[in-house]
Amino acid sequence: MSDDTDEEGSTERRTCTLAAVTIRRLERLARLGTHGPSVSKVMSNLIDAGIRDAIEKGYIAVNDL
Repeated sequence: MSDDTDEEGSTERRTCTLAAVTIRRLERLARLGTHGPSVSKVMSNLIDAGIRDAIEKGYIAVNDL
């Protein structure tokens, strides 16, 4: 795990295991460019969108840490 800083503040690198079919879908989205130019950016964008959706639906609060 490493810490980095970007425009959104500090970040933390984590490892996850995904099904091969999920990786292929992420690669397809990266080729299309609809959610980012690379698999890692597509994953980041989809995770961010999912968190925003969870906040909007009230599953988590903005100030939950």
